[in-house]
Amino acid sequence: MIFEWNAAKSASNKLKHGISFEEVEGALERGAAIDSFKSRNHPGQELIVFRNARGVLYVVAIEQREGRLRIVTAHRDRKLEKKYAKE
Repeated sequence: MIFEWNAAKSASNKLKHGISFEEVEGALERGAAIDSFKSRNHPGQELIVFRNARGVLYVVAIEQREGRLRIVTAHRDRKLEKKYAKE
C-alpha cells in the first residue's frame, strides 16, 4: 500500500486527536485494521477501524487517489469502542 497525506494536517491531527498520519500508516501496515466500511456522509471515502499499539481504537478516513491511499483524518470513536470492546 502506498499512503499519502498532508504533513500540516497530520501535525494538526496529532494535536487534536492524539494520532499522526504516520502512526496511522504504521498501524495499517501492521495489519491492525479491525473493520472497514463506506462513509455515509462522504462519498468516495472509506472508514477503517483499527487499534493502535496502545490498544486505543481509532477510525481513519481514507480516499483512493491514483493508486494511493490518502489519509484524510483519524480520531477516536467512543460508539465504535463500545461495539468492538466485545470482540
